[in-house]
Amino acid sequence: MMEAPAEETTLAETLFLMLAVDDILFDEPLFKEICIDYRHASNLGTPMDGTRYASHDDQNWRNLCIDLLTDRHLLSQLEGAPKHRYLA
Repeated sequence: MMEAPAEETTLAETLFLMLAVDDILFDEPLFKEICIDYRHASNLGTPMDGTRYASHDDQNWRNLCIDLLTDRHLLSQLEGAPKHRYLA
């Protein structure tokens, strides 16, 4: 029997799914608004990328998005770790 091909899922999709399953929202109002917007748009099948928020009408949303996208983030590299991880 052949297995169905693995579906690729982004880290953001996984995190937002886990937050929704556990019914967790942020305390910070701005983060909460963005989380709810992301969840709603994602549920409707709207393609999600950084430009959705980087060009948002609300200045606070734009500033937060730009800060998150431009701050330096380092990924820890484990010896022999695969480049892509598939979640089941």
